[in-house]
Amino acid sequence: MCGICFCLHTQLIPLSIDYKPLNARGPDFQTQHGPISLTSNLYVTFAVSVLALRGYKQQQQPFIDEDGNILLFNGEIYEGTLQISADDNDGVVLSQHLKQCSTDIDICNLISALEGCFAFIYFQKKTNSLYYGRDRLGRRSLLYSTETDPQSNIKMILSSVQLNNLSYSELDSNILHKLTVIEADHTYRIDFIPYVNHSIDRIIHAPPDILLNELESNSEFQNASKTFLNQLQNAVQRRVINIPSLCRQCKQFADSILRPLNGCQHAKLAILFSGGIDSTVLASLVDRVLPINEPIDLLNVAFFSAVSAPPADRQTGNICIILSQQPGRDQKTALIEKNCRRSP
Repeated sequence: MCGICFCLHTQLIPLSIDYKPLNARGPDFQTQHGPISLTSNLYVTFAVSVLALRGYKQQQQPFIDEDGNILLFNGEIYEGTLQISADDNDGVVLSQHLKQCSTDIDICNLISALEGCFAFIYFQKKTNSLYYGRDRLGRRSLLYSTETDPQSNIKMILSSVQLNNLSYSELDSNILHKLTVIEADHTYRIDFIPYVNHSIDRIIHAPPDILLNELESNSEFQNASKTFLNQLQNAVQRRVINIPSLCRQCKQFADSILRPLNGCQHAKLAILFSGGIDSTVLASLVDRVLPINEPIDLLNVAFFSAVSAPPADRQTGNICIILSQQPGRDQKTALIEKNCRRSP
């Protein structure tokens, strides 16, 4: 996932911010943009680090359109009102749609309709306003810290991670936040705009009252099962269909193209595999989607407190070990057991 950061400050001097925690989230590209003058003594500076997970070419951030609007985006958009193909970059498409928004309601409706896991920071140049938020389930972090000391250069920070050992709070994930600059007295205010509620398809009737062994011949149950399986298959496919064809190590020796025709033979996808029904179903669905020659790593993680006495069935897991071959896939595809010891 990417790292995004916005800083509101009062002096046109380099900020004393250590961006190392932010850059660790995006090893593919890091940059700072700004400072941008909002008033004679209020400035904004953006910082972003990019981790490229999908698409054919690595996209740099921030996204800046022809009007000077700036978007920092961390996440993935799967469905909703935005039609995003496998070849599109989520941030590019979102930036194009945000440019067409002219009111707070327009922006709120657009963000409310997104389906996916994301956090974003959007600067609208013509109004000197900043919009920011994250998805309703809060699957992408976005922290804020405000400084009340009048002598401090930094007045506010929004960031994916904690920076400079300041005190941070997590943003409410049910609200679109708007920061507006008040030029008359060189201050700002923050408004809260609740996300718009969208209807969710629900099962409006109770399941059939029949015995378990009768379900296979029950047409209502079979139709519901097929619908659920198709929805789950589509969700898995959307998340893995456009992953890079180069692993992290091989990408270091290539250019910004993430999916060259001749990719490497190393695994680019891993599943946390407990052996239970959930992880087994996900592994099976991924196996249907990816090409047969594309490796899939299954990672089994165990936690234990006594370093000298790991669980009996995990004693071989101190390093990555090939445990079994997966029929039909490349020899390098195997169940990999990698145990992690929880720090005391």
